[in-house]
Amino acid sequence: MISGIGSYIIIPKQYNPTIIVPAFNVLVKAPSLSSDETKRLITNELENKIMEIEGIDEVFSVSADNYVGVMVKFKV
Repeated sequence: MISGIGSYIIIPKQYNPTIIVPAFNVLVKAPSLSSDETKRLITNELENKIMEIEGIDEVFSVSADNYVGVMVKFKV
């Protein structure tokens, strides 16, 4: 019991580790376009161009009225 308490006190602990996530977001405003139009005109084209970048793991996208959001995740 004493050695357990002693090691708990002595061993360093990091409560909030710094984690760097290799990802970025692309946000595009598309005034006066419906979600179908943003998907067809912007999202599909943007996803295809981003996938050409070396080291890309996954691409997630959201198409809505007047807005497109794309999240890109790199291979770790």
